Amino acid sequence: MTEPAEHTAQPRTRLTDPAGLCLLGLGSMAVLNFFTVMFSGALDDYQPGLVHTLFAWLLIVGWLYTAVTFILWLYLARENLEDNGADGLRWKPVQPVVSWFTPVANLWVPMLVVAEVYYRSDKLGNEPLPKKVAGWWATFVISLILFAFHEFAVVNASVLFHYEPWLNLVYGAVGCVAAGLGFHIVSHVTEIHQQWATAEPDAG
Repeated sequence: MTEPAEHTAQPRTRLTDPAGLCLLGLGSMAVLNFFTVMFSGALDDYQPGLVHTLFAWLLIVGWLYTAVTFILWLYLARENLEDNGADGLRWKPVQPVVSWFTPVANLWVPMLVVAEVYYRSDKLGNEPLPKKVAGWWATFVISLILFAFHEFAVVNASVLFHYEPWLNLVYGAVGCVAAGLGFHIVSHVTEIHQQWATAEPDAG
């Protein structure tokens, strides 16, 4: 069990429910991206249809849901560190939220906030940018760019993707990796915080 050696207070236990919501989103995005890989050729189609429309909207809703729940989880995880006595944190409590919506800064600050939460939770002070966090951010940014450049078509109230099959394949594969690494980061940090919450307080 990971012991909160450098911490002095018991953390709040409210991280589990937000983490569960976030993991649901990340898991759903992994599944959707997997289907994007499997059916990359079939998605390159302007023909209106219920399946195409449903898949397009599932991706849009999945991105929005996962973004909201991840930012909420990150904010609470950062607060948990401070509530648990971690000192010298670089990023202020509001920055896990604001950094995502600040132009230019949102290209790297969210990654650094996640990195700090990750390595301070795991006490990896000698690794300020863990490889898993760097890999997650790189694949996340690439998948976001590819998603943003999808060409949407509205045909008889149907919203469809029109994309080259190989780009659908790349988007789906990169998205799977990003979702998987994000799933690991959230579950790993949450598990450590829960260990702190259930640890017996020091008698002395």
